[in-house]
Amino acid sequence: MNENLIKARELLEHSAPLGRLDCGKLCSGLCCKGDDNTGMWLFPGEEELYKNNPNFTIKETDGNFGYNMIICNGTCNRSERPLACRIYPFYPKIDGEKISVIKDLRGISSCPILKEEMKPDLKFLRNMRKATRYLIRDEETKNYILNMQQEIEDIAKLMSVFR
Repeated sequence: MNENLIKARELLEHSAPLGRLDCGKLCSGLCCKGDDNTGMWLFPGEEELYKNNPNFTIKETDGNFGYNMIICNGTCNRSERPLACRIYPFYPKIDGEKISVIKDLRGISSCPILKEEMKPDLKFLRNMRKATRYLIRDEETKNYILNMQQEIEDIAKLMSVFR
């Protein structure tokens, strides 16, 4: 198991985008209600954490740069959440040595945090940047983040065209 992945997950275990507020109450846990086509993308190395977990189903996909999707049964122990759930609806942005946090615009149609432009918790932002520093120590994970970051930036460009 990738030690840096574990450290990143631990850093984000007790951080949430809105601090102590369970943002799932704003949307009735919409992001936890996966189906055969809706779930959260797994980061490189994460899949092995869920292989024998009855609370989650791993689904092979053609998307996500070759990594699979995880579908939640609707309730989980928060310490079991995949990274995508821990950081949603935000994503790390790597710019040389600088790491920042951007809105994950893939969630704009479903997430009230993005729709209403709520400010994320400062501790969450700090922990997300620290977690990203661990994640990018692994070259495969760094490339994954950069590819996903580009996808999110492409969505932002498309959205600006249609405004």
